[in-house]
Amino acid sequence: MSELISFEARFDYGAKQPDEFCSKLGVAPKNSFIVAYDREGHPISQYGDNVWDLSAYQKNKSAMRLNFVSWAGRNPTGEHITITAEIKWLLFLYWYFWETANSVNTLVGVLSSLRNMAKYCAEHATSPIKLLNDPIKFSVYLDQVIGSQAKNFSALITALIDMGETKRGFPLLLGASLEELCKIARVENTRNKQHPVIPTSIYSALIARAIDELEHFETIADPFLQLISDCSNNPQLGRSRQNQRTIFKQNTGRTIKDPEFSYFIEYGELFDQYGLRDYVKIYPHLISKKTNSIHTLSAHLKEKQSICFLLITLFSGMRRGETNRLPYDCLQTYYENGKKHYRLCGETFKLADGISKRTTWVTDPIVVRAIQVAQKIADIIYSTIGEQLNAEQRTSSDFPLFIGSGYLPFIGRIERMAKKAPYTNSKGLGTKETLSENLFLTITEEDIQELESIDPFRDWRSEKRFTIGLRWTYSPHQARRSLAVYASASGLVSLPSLRRQLQQITEEMAIYYAKGSAYAKNLIADEKDHFYHDYQAAQPEAQALAYIAQILLSDEPLFGGHGAWIAQRFNKQETLTVEDRKTTIQRFKKGDLAYKATPLGGCTTVEPCDKKAMRTVTACLKCTKAVIKVSKIIKVIKKTEAQLGRLDPHSKEYELKENDLSELIVFKDRINNKKGKK
Repeated sequence: MSELISFEARFDYGAKQPDEFCSKLGVAPKNSFIVAYDREGHPISQYGDNVWDLSAYQKNKSAMRLNFVSWAGRNPTGEHITITAEIKWLLFLYWYFWETANSVNTLVGVLSSLRNMAKYCAEHATSPIKLLNDPIKFSVYLDQVIGSQAKNFSALITALIDMGETKRGFPLLLGASLEELCKIARVENTRNKQHPVIPTSIYSALIARAIDELEHFETIADPFLQLISDCSNNPQLGRSRQNQRTIFKQNTGRTIKDPEFSYFIEYGELFDQYGLRDYVKIYPHLISKKTNSIHTLSAHLKEKQSICFLLITLFSGMRRGETNRLPYDCLQTYYENGKKHYRLCGETFKLADGISKRTTWVTDPIVVRAIQVAQKIADIIYSTIGEQLNAEQRTSSDFPLFIGSGYLPFIGRIERMAKKAPYTNSKGLGTKETLSENLFLTITEEDIQELESIDPFRDWRSEKRFTIGLRWTYSPHQARRSLAVYASASGLVSLPSLRRQLQQITEEMAIYYAKGSAYAKNLIADEKDHFYHDYQAAQPEAQALAYIAQILLSDEPLFGGHGAWIAQRFNKQETLTVEDRKTTIQRFKKGDLAYKATPLGGCTTVEPCDKKAMRTVTACLKCTKAVIKVSKIIKVIKKTEAQLGRLDPHSKEYELKENDLSELIVFKDRINNKKGKK
């Protein structure tokens, strides 16, 4: 008789974990086996159920259910039932027998790939386990596996192989097709990481317009939120007269003839009453024939939450899920060397297979304002639930900064939402679903050219979403990569407005995310998926791109040590080939070359500069690693002349500046004399 073996489900959250599974190896649980408990610890789902409710094991989610039968339609056949039983057993094996911790999100992804396989099996008169034991048919099936599913499916198959036939209860005969599956997964994984960098003009406009939206709301936040509060507390305020009569009768059981009944102002009159008429002129959709309802207030409130969410994403590099998990009080302010700095404190989930960990991100002062507005909105929503957050709750992710607007009593969804922690977030924040399309410029020829300069190996013009004339299609992943690229190499940003917008966050990241920074070690320890690593990885690429754009593709003659070498190297070559680009980027990634824009041109040293510490900017004129441009020298000369006009002619500073000016003029004249001789 086989020995009984015990296995446990592992989640990092939940009042009561799923039951321990004690059984013979290779034998599925009984239908009565408890796979989930609710937040109070009561049984909620059994193995035999068609849907498992795992909501209690997922922080800040109102519902998270694993549906095993949705693929089969409303009238499942006996064949469908057999297939469903097999995909349920495969998921259970992955969940209980695989020796890594699993999050609910991971199980959702694996089940999605299993449902796709179930459909295929039903269409081809087979079952999942039979398919896994037919190398030829399995190889054919892999052609049906789309890239986005390959990663989860590959993880499942790897787990099934590693746990062995004894635990599985059935053999696996996959043949060489497993290698093919892994290849699909690797290709998809690589593709997913290559989110486009937002072109600088579109990126700068997005930041500026998001800040404008924030500022507009800041000016009227108090009366607008008071309006929301009053409408939440008074079930008749802002409703039509017909609805007011119905509501009064439902709530009191009396008719409108009752002396206590009186009409309150309707929706269209609210904005004058609360001093918001000028604000409505900016956002006319607040009051129109299509939106003449109190529900519009909630929708607008969610739009403002989304703007705050967007700004946090733009100025921190956080993933969307990480921003979603920010607690109500997530901002840390501190002073370093007499300067004020800000950090965001929250949780990241992509570490350790979805298990949450506390971590921090450096950010920009504009985010402080976004958080303050988001907190004001959250205060109103929490108050409608009857929550007054104490100090401990304010820093807990069970009480999110972006609590769902659906908790407002006039929305109609609150009865379906649990009015206790952990509270649900507003859905879709920071995405195109909740952001106005007016935030995004239309794509121009210059934008496409910029994308081609950043990634010349991608056929941008063949992808429909990058068609000239269309509005830019945004996703939060783009914000993360754009910040990593532009903040890690300021020389890549030629647009002055964007350089100003990113100046402070670029400086903060240079301090805290620099290679070998002691600050970074204290902030993020060994977290391998923190934005810090994206920032580090982007540095050589961004420096290479700036070097290519400003040096190799420069229309201006280059001077200085490195500039002269470049001029000689490309003297007979009119254009930069794709191979030249590839080789250059590889040199930067290997650490053989570096680039930083300087007042006189650029610096290519990979070592710390040993000249500027002793002298001024003129030290670059004789450096073998420098690139000098005449246009830059002329600008510095004009600036130095202006500075001399403000200094005491008898001061030491005047003498130093005068020497600098003399050296710059001599260098410029020498270049001009060479040009004249040619």
